[in-house]
Amino acid sequence: MTQAYAIVKDSSRNRATSNQIPSTFALVPYAEKAPASYGVQLYGGVFHEMIRWDTRLPCTVSETFETAADYISRGSITVACSQSPFDPPKPLARVELEGIQIAQAGVPKAKITVHLDEHLKGEMTMIDTVTRAYGKCSFNGDPSSSRLL
Repeated sequence: MTQAYAIVKDSSRNRATSNQIPSTFALVPYAEKAPASYGVQLYGGVFHEMIRWDTRLPCTVSETFETAADYISRGSITVACSQSPFDPPKPLARVELEGIQIAQAGVPKAKITVHLDEHLKGEMTMIDTVTRAYGKCSFNGDPSSSRLL
């Protein structure tokens, strides 16, 4: 797949040399469609796809999940991407959530929202549906990048 780039204004750069893009601009990845599948890793490391590869960007998907263990007050979820069903998903970021409703497994529920924009910058939020406890993280959705946010 050919990688496309967009030129955007970047105020963090203030120098330019000849044969370079002017210092107030930067190249950022640009994609019309998701280059990989994005989702969350659930209990036991199972990958649950939320944004399918080739989905038009920007894209936001929300789903509600139940807890898998009894009487827990905190939890974490990892957002990951997978370029192939045969390769393990690549973790991108993690959200830790404290203040989950304490109850039997399956009773507490959390709404998880994953957003990916056309520059492959992503955000995941997790909200307990009863206590309203909230967690949020950002991630770099470029599957070729080895740097995690």
